[in-house]
Amino acid sequence: MRLSIIYSAFDIIQYNFIASSILTIGLAYIFSVSCIPKIITLSDRFQLLDSPNSRKSHKHPKPTFGGIGIFLGILSLLFILPTNSTLYLVLGCSFCLLIMGILDDLFNMKVLIRLILEIALSYILFYNGFKISSLYGIFGINELHPIISFLLTTVFIVGLTNAFNLLDGIDGLAGGIFCINSLTFAILFLLNQDFIFALLAFSSFGACLGFLKFNFNPAKIFMGDTGSLFLGFLMAIFFIRIFSSSQNPQFPIIFALIMLPIFDTVRIIFTRLTAKKSPFCADKNHLHHLLLEKGLNHQKASLVLYSYHLVSITLSILVIQLPLEDSLIILVILNLFFQLYVQLHKTLRTYILFIKLKQLYRQGRKQY
Repeated sequence: MRLSIIYSAFDIIQYNFIASSILTIGLAYIFSVSCIPKIITLSDRFQLLDSPNSRKSHKHPKPTFGGIGIFLGILSLLFILPTNSTLYLVLGCSFCLLIMGILDDLFNMKVLIRLILEIALSYILFYNGFKISSLYGIFGINELHPIISFLLTTVFIVGLTNAFNLLDGIDGLAGGIFCINSLTFAILFLLNQDFIFALLAFSSFGACLGFLKFNFNPAKIFMGDTGSLFLGFLMAIFFIRIFSSSQNPQFPIIFALIMLPIFDTVRIIFTRLTAKKSPFCADKNHLHHLLLEKGLNHQKASLVLYSYHLVSITLSILVIQLPLEDSLIILVILNLFFQLYVQLHKTLRTYILFIKLKQLYRQGRKQY
């Protein structure tokens, strides 16, 4: 009798949470889809547009404040969840980055000012328990000294925030990758019975899915720094939340979720430094730019990177039973191989073109 009552109570809780998850996604999607057309209209009216230039891949001015619609969609979660201080902390810090993103889209803020604010927000999170305090035996490292913990947490949050920002270069790419990641994080939070963050991740998924309706090629609006900065920031928080729970079997999955933006950024910085350029110097060497150079349009390039990202996540699930170091090495090799293949393919094509031009030049000289 007692056992049947317990099972019945569990079924009610499970049913209610499934209903809450569906409601959360639906409400965030509706808010986002409802707000974004109004943002497009206001941006057009006041000429708040992102103009094309030699580095950007769009040809016509487009509204660039889609991140506001995404954030409003996420805020719809407050209609469902009771008062929760941790949720308010995360949303408050995200709101600060949203404002910074708006200012950056409007006035092109200096990198140093952005970094100072990102470091300050990282400190607030660290002070409130969002920290990488242990590596849980990865490569033999466990508990970290508080100073090392703070530095690692800050570098990770700031690094991933800006890496995701750099991923936002073609129609639908950043929004689609974030949809995949937020849904995966939501499932992992469910498995950890972290229901508050599961709903936050579901809300993020629904809001970004609504934005993607207007951003997938051909895009009617961009998320801009307004959106990409706080979404990268949210992704870093989701990662730390799961990583700090010491659920070792899930580590390969959460690492797979962040490898695309991280490895692309590391490759770009290395390429710029070897060319004796500033690591902050904008160029067109990101993966999505290289895929466009191969002849793919925005839609196909985004789908290729979605597929690659899903393959990486699937592989992380397949190797989850291996020792942690081995599974991480396999994921690193996969990501390095893909990054190098796309990069070297471009270099090889450039070399072949140079050889052909050199041959044509010699033939021309012989004729005259």
